[in-house]
Amino acid sequence: MRICIPFLLLFSPAITLAQHGQLLRNNDILWAAEVESFICFDAFAEQQAPGFLEAMPLKVVQEETFNPHPTPFTKELFELMAQGRWAAFADAALSRPLQEEALRAHLAPADTISVFDPETYEEKVVIVHSERLGSSPVFAVRQILYFNGRTNSLESQALAIAPTWNAGGPHEPDYRPLAWFKLPPADKKLFRMDSGQLPFASFVKLNVPEKSMRVLKGDGTPLKAILFGRMQGGRMKGYDGEGRQIPPAQAPAIFSSADTIITFDPETYEETIDVVQRDFSPEDVGAYRLKQAWFFSPGRGRLQCRTEAVAPNIAVTDEYGQLKYLHPLFYWKRE
Repeated sequence: MRICIPFLLLFSPAITLAQHGQLLRNNDILWAAEVESFICFDAFAEQQAPGFLEAMPLKVVQEETFNPHPTPFTKELFELMAQGRWAAFADAALSRPLQEEALRAHLAPADTISVFDPETYEEKVVIVHSERLGSSPVFAVRQILYFNGRTNSLESQALAIAPTWNAGGPHEPDYRPLAWFKLPPADKKLFRMDSGQLPFASFVKLNVPEKSMRVLKGDGTPLKAILFGRMQGGRMKGYDGEGRQIPPAQAPAIFSSADTIITFDPETYEETIDVVQRDFSPEDVGAYRLKQAWFFSPGRGRLQCRTEAVAPNIAVTDEYGQLKYLHPLFYWKRE
């Protein structure tokens, strides 16, 4: 696979910062953060990416109908990256541009192997390239999320994407970015599912730990506090996991839960089970459930996302305090 890189815009990190500055100066934006996560785009792409839950196709248009590709979104992404149509960088901050030779070294690093000739009894050292682009369906993505208080909506912008390779094993994967590609600004026409220039759209669901968010605005009022306050104050509609609106009369019940606590008496060897009422607050939230739509147009060189729903996650533990799963309390949903 040949890598072709056009002239790189060395000032692109400054452009990204300027875009952030304009966004953060908007008084309607109450909170904003950069988020880095792992995702897949095709339902049939096997993965165990941290935090990633599922992918489902929303739109797939393939020219080959006799032998369609099982993961067309991913395949086209790899081809676009190999063609060098996006500026490439060695880091997620997009501060170290990669020219063609350097990018090739990142995507297909060189290694040496010893080859033995049984006729001449000579040992030769051969340089080989390990092609890592395309070896994993998991991508690292970097995006900015921000909450608009005037429109009561959570928006998102895709900033960069990186193909990964698995440095671990099948049971303990360790996905590492190969190179980062700066994404062009979103094209509004490509958010329309009926657009003839949009062949691929995919729904993804993932859990995003709060600690993986680099807050740019709203440190004093985090997203979870905004969602709690507006939901409890009736300024925002809440939805369950199926997209059904939670009736206002039932809303208070989602902020409390009956928990069982087991205590052990070392003298009598007896276990005591107590039922306690627990009220949830923003401090109990350590992660968010994100539902997003990703739109990809290889012809126009655009990959962009739109957040459809977000929920504050509460950790559900067993009677011994061990984490069982993350439970979304309620969803903000795009109307």
